[in-house]
Amino acid sequence: MSHRSLNFRTITTGLVASLAAVVGFAALASASHAQVTAGSYFQSQLKAKGSKKAAEKATMAAMKGEKGFYGFKLKAKDIPAKHGTLIWTKKGKNRPEAKSTHLVLYSSRSISGKKIVVSGTVMIPKTPMPRGGYPVISWAHGTVGLADPCAPSKFLNRTEDFDYGSGELIGDWLANGYAVVATDYEGLGTPDIHPYLIGVSEGRGALDIVPAARELSTKLSKRTVLAGHSQGGQAILFAASLASTWGKGTNYLGTVAYAPASNFEFQAQNIGALDGPGGPGISALAISIGRGMVAGNSSIKPLDVFTADAMAFYPDTETLCYSDLATKVVAAGLQPSRLLKPNWANGTSSGRLFQQELIKQNPAVKVSAPVLIPQGTADTTVFPLITDRLLPQLEAVNAPGEITYQKFTGADHGSILTQSKAEVYAFIDGLLAP
Repeated sequence: MSHRSLNFRTITTGLVASLAAVVGFAALASASHAQVTAGSYFQSQLKAKGSKKAAEKATMAAMKGEKGFYGFKLKAKDIPAKHGTLIWTKKGKNRPEAKSTHLVLYSSRSISGKKIVVSGTVMIPKTPMPRGGYPVISWAHGTVGLADPCAPSKFLNRTEDFDYGSGELIGDWLANGYAVVATDYEGLGTPDIHPYLIGVSEGRGALDIVPAARELSTKLSKRTVLAGHSQGGQAILFAASLASTWGKGTNYLGTVAYAPASNFEFQAQNIGALDGPGGPGISALAISIGRGMVAGNSSIKPLDVFTADAMAFYPDTETLCYSDLATKVVAAGLQPSRLLKPNWANGTSSGRLFQQELIKQNPAVKVSAPVLIPQGTADTTVFPLITDRLLPQLEAVNAPGEITYQKFTGADHGSILTQSKAEVYAFIDGLLAP
């Protein structure tokens, strides 16, 4: 299997705002029939209305609304009960390595069990289709923010705009004959707050896009590998834990979790140790994590846990993408030790609930297929010592040999995607071997 070299770039500040200004519901609603198709919801309308024109009109009317990047909010009764059902698709711009790219909306379930719509991207490679269809990689992205304009499906086809250069990684997979499906997660690009780092929510999103993509294209095989980076590394471990139940019916072969976020409660207890030149950047991440935990448990009262310094940036998590939030927090010089109230874990019921939520989202989960965890030794976002701590936690609940942990000297949070390429391909090839 041949691979081209990867170049990594970080997300461009201000790009999200310009994209939001030029893309919206009006553009989607006015797209031609050749550009816009729909899944099961459209088919139900076609059956009820009797004509394609009436069915499309009914579908677009149901989707019209004000919230979310995709500009609509389906009523609960109109969301398919079966999770992983394709609802709507629109052709997107192709990466050079892709034969076709579709933005998709599909059904899933929220952390509270409510029927929801999740957005994502489906990419089919140009390479000749192998017998049985293209093997699928379900990709879980790293941190981009909690606000709707941050949804990766808006710019996944543009390598220079995706987080930590993972757009290049996806392009490499496509060039080597893998179909790639990529969830935006619950609440990114669609209504309601994104429950950042709430593992079950993320895992369901990464699993449910696979059958939805297969409904879109018959060229996809059932052989699926799960992969994710950073936030997505944590997400994809939760997906792996749910694969045999929530993802039942698809052949999930294994998981690659690059530098997975983990041990949040341990980090919170030792947050003062993170003060320093890079501390304010970590503060922006910690504020986002706090907002995600509150989304995971609405009984948590943020004012009981976070300081006034942290709360000053709390509303920004719902409007700014991570790069812009980090710029703002860094400019203020907010160090991690100033984020949590003294005795935060024991002082109030909210503090105790917050602590429990942090523990609950640690991806020390039981899986049913092999896992590879690549980790860079120079990573200052997901520190090696944090992933070192995760390894025995995973090994304690899984069969011997199920978890493979590989450290790469000198690799940081972005370059781990490049430096681990040979090992990752060897792992995936081993999973796909007859």
